[in-house]
Amino acid sequence: MTTSVSTQQAIRELSDGGMSDRQIAKQLGLSRNTVAKYVRKEDFSLQPRVNEHNSIVDPLGLLWVWLRVFLMVFRPRLIRLVP
Repeated sequence: MTTSVSTQQAIRELSDGGMSDRQIAKQLGLSRNTVAKYVRKEDFSLQPRVNEHNSIVDPLGLLWVWLRVFLMVFRPRLIRLVP
């Protein structure tokens, strides 16, 4: 479940006002873990998530695997064909 920006701001304001995470959670009807997460959060701007992971399938990696297998299978035949 996503916590609205206004709720996140309310958490920050109550925390800055000196309320404990437990008191804030009880007042807003949220989990203490949720309150703690947004108290620690420094930036509330809405930014799209950036996928920093590369693709699982690496095309060049697959090419190298194919080349190694090809050479293991056909290299003896190629050596015999060379005069």
